[in-house]
Amino acid sequence: MLHTCGERTTIVVGLLVLVVTGACSAACLAGSQADGVLEGQVIIGPLCPVEPCEVSEEMLAQAYSARKVEIYTPDRSRLVQDVPLNATGYYEVALPPGTYLVDITRTGIDTSPQVPREVAIPAGGTVRLDIEIDTGIR
Repeated sequence: MLHTCGERTTIVVGLLVLVVTGACSAACLAGSQADGVLEGQVIIGPLCPVEPCEVSEEMLAQAYSARKVEIYTPDRSRLVQDVPLNATGYYEVALPPGTYLVDITRTGIDTSPQVPREVAIPAGGTVRLDIEIDTGIR
């Protein structure tokens, strides 16, 4: 069968398109799990040894900036990411799907009944973990 130059070019281009799209489909399916999100609100207190406690927004922002949410591998052998808190204590981080151990950086004698906690992050989903930090100030 005789093919003209134009027909051969069309066949070659068509084959290249098939090869490239097939390779992309396989690669994209293998490694395209959408990240999930871990988010939450951190509450810190008490911040004064006596009542009434008057804390400025700046002092509260400093209390939040002194702490981070720490994301570890489940066996705590590796810190995956430490996430800063914003000025109101909110945090949010995108993570690949998987299981993580969540904790906080502690200042002084901080304690929290919510962490450390293991969380499973689903592909494309959001997990909320609110954390209350007791500073131990009495």
